[in-house]
Amino acid sequence: MEGASWVAKKGVHESNKFAQNLYNLVSEFDRRAAMCVSDPTINEIDGLKFNELKEWIEDAVASNGKEVQQRFETLLENVNYNLSEANKAFGVQG
Repeated sequence: MEGASWVAKKGVHESNKFAQNLYNLVSEFDRRAAMCVSDPTINEIDGLKFNELKEWIEDAVASNGKEVQQRFETLLENVNYNLSEANKAFGVQG
């Protein structure tokens, strides 16, 4: 059961890292969005800067999503390996 404990801890750790990444993305988005305002008195937005911001957030979310997907695929591989090893140890055919 050591493997199951490790997998659970690793899953929590990875999900916490992903959550922190999302918080960081939101903060960075807010910072960059504020830079798009060309006249705060009338809340005028610079369209070119906003389009750059839109492209940045799309790329950042896609990149982070791929990274998280890869981490959890690796985690799943570890789960499958640990289950296979446990089954061997207990003589279970699978």
